Amino acid sequence: MNWVEVTEIGRNLVLTLAALFGAYTAYRGVRSWRDEKNWMRNTELAESLLILLYERNDAVQHIRYHPVLYTLAKKDDFDEPIKGEQKQEYFGVRKYYSDRIDRLENVKSRMYPLEIRASVQWGRDCLKSLETLRCLEGQLLSEIDNFLESKQPNADGPDSHKNRDIHPDTLSTIQSHPLRDAFRDSYHESLKLIEEELRSILKRYTK
Repeated sequence: MNWVEVTEIGRNLVLTLAALFGAYTAYRGVRSWRDEKNWMRNTELAESLLILLYERNDAVQHIRYHPVLYTLAKKDDFDEPIKGEQKQEYFGVRKYYSDRIDRLENVKSRMYPLEIRASVQWGRDCLKSLETLRCLEGQLLSEIDNFLESKQPNADGPDSHKNRDIHPDTLSTIQSHPLRDAFRDSYHESLKLIEEELRSILKRYTK
């Protein structure tokens, strides 16, 4: 074997090693890019759900504030003038609750697509406590409907609620209380479980 052959073998070996190194570098780059995309997808989803979860809690608590800031309504649903202070009060309280319920529904509509994504990425068993939140929110809205129905004026004019009693549990559900509040405690307990799960996911993907 002469010097030219040795040189050619060496050159081919170097080219082969360079190609292998290039392929390995490309593989590491693709894998790093894939890991980074996976990290971003999971952390962004968890952060977005956390933000909306806090907004959802604020919306629910806002609904439960005592309706002391309502204004007397001057027109009904058909844009007709409302006669009588009792009817104006009823429509004013109803709008008070309607505006706050709309805020909750807006948050839920923005959160739902992310819940679907979470079930795809993390499995169908994730965020199971959301079902408890939905049940409690449904109970709250149902009690508000009952409350407003009891306040609805009769066709003749007098308030029907004068002859009807509101169950204490209804008021304790739709109006928050500073001390003992069973609805708030149940809602916050479920919310805390969801928050802990989302923070665990964030911790897993930020290591």
